[in-house]
Amino acid sequence: MSSRGTADWAYRCNPEGTAAATTRLFLERDHFLWRTLHSAAGRKIPSVQHIQVGDTIHVYFSEGGVDAYIASYLVEQPHQLADQNALAVEAVLAGELFEKLEEAGYEKDPELGCFTGFRVTKDQYPRMLDQAPHWVARNAIVRVKR
Repeated sequence: MSSRGTADWAYRCNPEGTAAATTRLFLERDHFLWRTLHSAAGRKIPSVQHIQVGDTIHVYFSEGGVDAYIASYLVEQPHQLADQNALAVEAVLAGELFEKLEEAGYEKDPELGCFTGFRVTKDQYPRMLDQAPHWVARNAIVRVKR
């Protein structure tokens, strides 16, 4: 069981990656939220690397310009650490989850060559956000105020 961290994050998924149903399936069945640690240019994504074990991620799915809230999740300890400076990001190197992510069409992290993301558990008592997340530029993950 995860303890609550100090930060809340909003993560906006979109159909350019995978469908909302696929995202929900990975969240509920595999307790995994996919997200690359590095950008296509090879730089670490600041918001991703700053998420900590115990933080809350509020997941939204954006389609047709409308953001729909899916659920909130607590970040758990990764099974395999992706990077020594990103202590909540997991590297999925092989196995059943790797195969499922590959079959679903998720992208591998461009620098690590494996899938990355967060181990999560559904927050049964989420603190709803006071206001809709303010997405900065094209950022899919933003820190939000409690």
